[in-house]
Amino acid sequence: MTIGERIKHLRKEVLNLTQANFGEKIGLKSTAIGQMESGDRNVTDRTVILICNSFDVNENWLRAGELPIFDKKSDELLDQLAAKYNLKDAEKRAFEAYLKLSQSDRDNIGAIIRNMFSGFSNTDDSAATKEETFEDHKKKELEAYALELDAESKGEILSVSEKQEGA
Repeated sequence: MTIGERIKHLRKEVLNLTQANFGEKIGLKSTAIGQMESGDRNVTDRTVILICNSFDVNENWLRAGELPIFDKKSDELLDQLAAKYNLKDAEKRAFEAYLKLSQSDRDNIGAIIRNMFSGFSNTDDSAATKEETFEDHKKKELEAYALELDAESKGEILSVSEKQEGA
């Protein structure tokens, strides 16, 4: 596998990012990413460093294919956060799954969370506001469910039936 093929594998199969999203994170245009992936453009040392720093990628894997793909630092950091905030195993796995989502999926989840908590500051008791709040709540619940089903179909979280079998 060439370095371009490893970049494509990382971007597409591991991180589930478009060329545009991947390029945005490292300061390159999608056309440059496509050219590197196809071998039409050399991958510079600067680009290797940007990819490794932005995604915690093991430089030896990116350059030569030596496993593991990711540096252990990111796992250690997550373990530290889990210990500091007393996260249960399921919470840690949820956080890991969230971090693996594309930026647009994370943006959608962020919007849902902001919408959920925006209702707490609303003190207007008019009937129209209550109706809007209920409609907003229904919309948020449907969006959250859709995101959950999407994550479940991608294998990022367990389905309810899989949870019950393993219980």
